[in-house]
Amino acid sequence: MKSFKLRFIYAICVVVVCALYLLAERSGLMERKQTHFTVTADTNVSKVPGLSKYVTQEEVDSFAFRYWDIDYNSNPKNVFKEPAIDVELKRLLKSKQTDKILKFMKDNNLSVDHTMHGGVTPVMYSSFWDDTNTAQELIKLGADIHKKDEYKLSAMAYAIENNATKSVRLLLDNGVKFEEAEVVRNRLLPPNYNHIKSLQISDDGNFTLIYDTNYPMISIGEPNYFFSYLTNTNMYEIAKMALESGYKPYIWKFQNSAVGLRYGNDIKKVVPEGILNDKAEPTDGFDITEYDFSLYDTFPGTPNYEPILKLLMQYNVGGQPSPEFLKRKYDDCHRNYIYSLDSYYKINYDATYYIPKSEISLITTVYRKYCKDRNSTFKDVYEYTKFASELNEMEAVSIHMYTRDKDGRKLDRPYKDNLKKLDKYIDEISSDEIKNAIKESYEN
Repeated sequence: MKSFKLRFIYAICVVVVCALYLLAERSGLMERKQTHFTVTADTNVSKVPGLSKYVTQEEVDSFAFRYWDIDYNSNPKNVFKEPAIDVELKRLLKSKQTDKILKFMKDNNLSVDHTMHGGVTPVMYSSFWDDTNTAQELIKLGADIHKKDEYKLSAMAYAIENNATKSVRLLLDNGVKFEEAEVVRNRLLPPNYNHIKSLQISDDGNFTLIYDTNYPMISIGEPNYFFSYLTNTNMYEIAKMALESGYKPYIWKFQNSAVGLRYGNDIKKVVPEGILNDKAEPTDGFDITEYDFSLYDTFPGTPNYEPILKLLMQYNVGGQPSPEFLKRKYDDCHRNYIYSLDSYYKINYDATYYIPKSEISLITTVYRKYCKDRNSTFKDVYEYTKFASELNEMEAVSIHMYTRDKDGRKLDRPYKDNLKKLDKYIDEISSDEIKNAIKESYEN
C-alpha cells in the first residue's frame, strides 16, 4: 500500500511538472528547442527565438548579398513572385524603351522612386543596363540618385558592377561621388589564365587562348571594394573617370569568410596578423607579401592589363612593389632560368654544348627573355607584371598543348607537334650561354 501511494505521488509530480513546462513555453517564459530553422535572405535573426545560437545577422546579410541579383526576373528558378506591375516595369527598363517606361509609370501612378523587390528603384535599373536616356528623364523628374537599396547598393554601384560607363559618367556629372559606391558586388568575370577552355594553334605558329571566363554575368558574387573590382576586370574607362575626379583609391584589400571584406591604407588594419610573410625566401614556398593585397596583384593573371596598369602608374596609386620584392622575384626567375639550362643540356663530339629545340620549353624562353643577367632586377611594377603575365600565358599554353587519351593520360607526341608549330617563339641557345649557366649552377 505504501508503495502504491509513493508511485501515485510521483505520477502527480510528473503531471504537474509537464503542465508547468507547457505553461511556461506558451507564455514565452521558456525557449522552445527547435530541431531546424529555415533561413532566407530577409531573415531577421533577432525575431526568430534560438536562431542566434547558430547564425549571426551579419552572416545572413552576407549570404543575402552574395545571392542578390538585380536581374532577378531573368532566373526562372527564383521562387519569390513579385507583383505583376513590377515584373512588367523591370521588363520595360531592361528593354530601354524610355517613352514606354515613362508612360507605364504614369498610367500606373508609380512614383519616380517606386521601390521594387530588394529596395531597387527605376534609376538603379536603368543605370545597371547603361540606359542613360531613361536615367536622364528619371533624374529630370526628381529621382533620388543617391538612394541605396536593402543591400546598400546605389545606382552608381550598379552601373560600376555592369561596366555601364555612360551611366557612371551621367551620375558623376549629376553630383554622385565614387565614395558613395565603395562596395560593389562581383558581377563580371574577366578572362583569366587559370580558366582556359581550349588552345588554338595555326600552322603559321600563331596561337589563341579560348577562355572559360570572358565577362559573363554571374548570379552569385562576393562584395568587393569598387576600385579593386575595376582593376580585377580591366575597367579602364571607369577607373580613369574615378582618378580624374580626384578619387584617391585605398591601397590594400583583404577578404575571406572569417573577417569579410576589408580595405584601407593601413595594411596592419586590413590584413589579419600572422598572414604577411614579407621576409620569407622564395624557396620556402610561402611568400605572401604586401603586393598580394594591393591593387596590382591581379594584373599578371589577366590579359590586356597594360592600359589600366599604366593608368595607375600615371596617378602614382599606392601599393606598387618595393625594390626588395622586385629583386627577390627577379632572383627567383633567374634561378629557374639557370636550372632549365642545367637540366637539359647535351654535349657534342666537339665539346660544344647544346639543347635540342624540342627540349626548350616556352616557359624557359620567358625566363631567358627577362632574367639572363645574374646581377639585374625588375626595375618597376610594369616590368615585373610584363614578365609575370607572359609567364602565366606560356604556362597556360604549355598545359593546353597536350591532348589526352580516353583514360585522361597526356599524350607526348601531340605536345611535341604543337611545340614545333610554336617554333618561332623559341631561340637557339649558344654553347657559351649554356656553359655559363652550368658554371653558375655549380657555384651555387
